[in-house]
Amino acid sequence: MAVVCRVPWSLAFGDQGRNPLPSPVSPNALLTAELIPQTRQHGLSLGDRACLALAIHHQATAYTTNTAWRNLRLGIDIEVIR
Repeated sequence: MAVVCRVPWSLAFGDQGRNPLPSPVSPNALLTAELIPQTRQHGLSLGDRACLALAIHHQATAYTTNTAWRNLRLGIDIEVIR
């Protein structure tokens, strides 16, 4: 999945508005993969990106103890709790 999302979704598959992958893929899984370019330089893990994807999807605050998240600009509130 990471390889698919190294280019914008619309460039890879067009704007058909449907999932071109052969099996059902969760929208949160796709968003998690799409976060790779924005989070790679901060050293975030797959789990970190999955947490952020859920927060983005639900427009919720993301809570973490990872201080690297302070530098992210993803359109959601991020609270570092340490």
